[in-house]
Amino acid sequence: MKRHACLAVVVNVALSLLGAACSGNDDGSSPDGGTANDVSGSVSEGNGDAGDAGDASSLTDQQISACSNLAYQADYQIEQATGANTYPNDLYTCVTDDDCVLFDNSTKCARECGVVIATTHVAAYTAAIATANSGICANATGCPDVYTTCGANGVAACYSGSCTYGLPAAWQSFSVEADVGGSGSTLPATCSGTSCTLWTVTPDAKVSVSNGSATVRTATLSSADFATLDGILRSAQLRREETGGIGCVLYSGPTHASESIRRSDLQTGGDISSCIAGMLTPDAGPTTTNDYLALYNVLKGY
Repeated sequence: MKRHACLAVVVNVALSLLGAACSGNDDGSSPDGGTANDVSGSVSEGNGDAGDAGDASSLTDQQISACSNLAYQADYQIEQATGANTYPNDLYTCVTDDDCVLFDNSTKCARECGVVIATTHVAAYTAAIATANSGICANATGCPDVYTTCGANGVAACYSGSCTYGLPAAWQSFSVEADVGGSGSTLPATCSGTSCTLWTVTPDAKVSVSNGSATVRTATLSSADFATLDGILRSAQLRREETGGIGCVLYSGPTHASESIRRSDLQTGGDISSCIAGMLTPDAGPTTTNDYLALYNVLKGY
């Protein structure tokens, strides 16, 4: 109960500061000593949408602090209403990527970068934000963005039963390049020398094998081989490795290799030379499997 009482005081103080910024003091001056018109536009202009964020450079430190307090209160209220701060909850529960969505959680208090939630909770989140906008954030139009830039490319994805921001399970192509006696790997995986081989697989199980100058042969993966390859490419472990760093050590052996995966508009890849030689990074956990070696072993038979 003490926390709730404290929060209410913070909200009232923040709103009073913003009110002063919008209307000016009784003597016509603003909190920073200028005229009311010096700051009113920066806080009150706009049509009330979350996208009408103000320019932080035109606000006083006191006004920015007031905005921050309001944004915190709005976030807390939304988390309470949606159950985001209680555990366990099913806010992020999923089976496939289609069960997840990147939801815009911006309010009039602040523009946010979005939150990945289960699609079944979109209605509750929408209602909670509407409540915040008509209450805590009602007079906060013009507050600056919480973030000037948001995260790297990614989509709403389901990793091991939980919605998160990452790579989709679906893929459009997967390539592995191996260069025997070469000096390094290429990104994306390409083949430019006479001693290299490039395998490219598509979701129809077709594989094209080429060298530096032309396609050598085409084939169709067996049902078992495609199931192995498709399962690894869709796995949460591989998708985490693709975004968090491939667990292959620096390598100076005889065969250099690289891989690249195209998923929607996203392409990832890296040097997998040590992995196909059977070496993972020292910090790889005991349950970590050598996915890149498994993928390479499937393709090298074609």
